[in-house]
Amino acid sequence: MSLQLWTTQDLLATLTDDRKNAIPSYFLDTYFSETHYSDAKEIMIADLPQADRYMAPFVLPTEQGKPIYQQKGEEVKFLTPAYIKPKDAVRPVEARVPTIGEILGGALSVQERFDIAVNKRIDYHLRAIRMRIAWMAARSFIDGKLTMTYDRDQGEAFPEVTIDFGRDSGHYVVKNANYWDAPGTKILDDIQGYADTMHAARNGGFPTRMYVGSSVASVFKNNTQIKGEMDTTYRGNSVNIQTGIMTRAEPVNYIGNLSGGIEVYSYKDDVQAANGDMVPILAPKEILLVAPGAMGVKAYGAIYDTEALAGGGFRGDIFPKMFKSDDPSEIFVMHQSAPLPIPLYPNRTFRAQVLA
Repeated sequence: MSLQLWTTQDLLATLTDDRKNAIPSYFLDTYFSETHYSDAKEIMIADLPQADRYMAPFVLPTEQGKPIYQQKGEEVKFLTPAYIKPKDAVRPVEARVPTIGEILGGALSVQERFDIAVNKRIDYHLRAIRMRIAWMAARSFIDGKLTMTYDRDQGEAFPEVTIDFGRDSGHYVVKNANYWDAPGTKILDDIQGYADTMHAARNGGFPTRMYVGSSVASVFKNNTQIKGEMDTTYRGNSVNIQTGIMTRAEPVNYIGNLSGGIEVYSYKDDVQAANGDMVPILAPKEILLVAPGAMGVKAYGAIYDTEALAGGGFRGDIFPKMFKSDDPSEIFVMHQSAPLPIPLYPNRTFRAQVLA
């Protein structure tokens, strides 16, 4: 006697919530347009000296010429990519368990069920790796540095490694008074100060875009100074702020533009931590200012696998691998990647916490 779990009449629908289907790759897709593959352990970035504005001295034609050339030092950074290596087993017992798809689509063979189990592992690995790379790009861009906590099966548990991309320490501010949720706070004065800091920094620039966290977005348009700038009778006014209900359907939503050409967007998206908690990519109480040219590179380092060395070495983003174990009998699915999203001009971003 067979046990029937569902019939086509009993199974009314299979429910799913597709709001989390997309990988939160906005910062990766927007600001890391170039890709670099390396088979070396470290990736090298050369920071050339800035062009100076030294003026040649005046010299009488009857005098000797004056030497003026000054050699400037070049800074070279050696960056070690992270390493990602998910590995999961697929066991024969899984081929004995009917899938939900068989309820409506008909019975599958044992081999077909096993193949489905393998493909589920592959899809899960690829999605998790791409999720991690998207998180790395966001952290590198927003924070100017990247901290990685490694899982280990021997030695020190969960060692941390931080890669600092060289953003000036003054490009992160935590306000301790005059928070932006107070209607009288001079928000535009704060933004002007942050913008001036960015413009004066080495390889910096004046911002043309500002992202605000979800908590900031809800109070930004109610600020007295912002509303005063919106007054259509204000001479030279070029401020345009959306005052309606803000949608949350997309991670990025346009709020308006400020005088000086700064476009304002709200940003809200998250990733899932190992403990199951959802972690926001841009903190709800923070803002991020971005200047033109704040570009980055999706770099990938060497894969440490003997099969990856075949044919001159693997140059790509994810190296797939499957291998068999005979006792117990199982197939292992493994994927390896050595990503490092590198912001080339970290001083063209500025982060501030503007709410308590």
